[in-house]
Amino acid sequence: MPRRITSEFKRECADLALVHGYKHKGAVEAMGVDLSSIQRRVSQYKNEQQGVTPKAMALKSEKLRIQQFEQKLLKSAKHVFQV
Repeated sequence: MPRRITSEFKRECADLALVHGYKHKGAVEAMGVDLSSIQRRVSQYKNEQQGVTPKAMALKSEKLRIQQFEQKLLKSAKHVFQV
């Protein structure tokens, strides 16, 4: 059974490389993921810092709250505008 990767885990992967100064290879070994996964998380985190809201689940807490709010709003709007 594949493990479920949470936003917190993805953020930890990015933090190792960006905050704690790990090389990507070191973060790969520490987190037990492949190199492309670390590269994606670092890229996504950098984009979020520049204000880009990702299509996937956000890593930064404020972007994550915005996405959750948008989902609730859309769900409410569907109920209001149903014919």
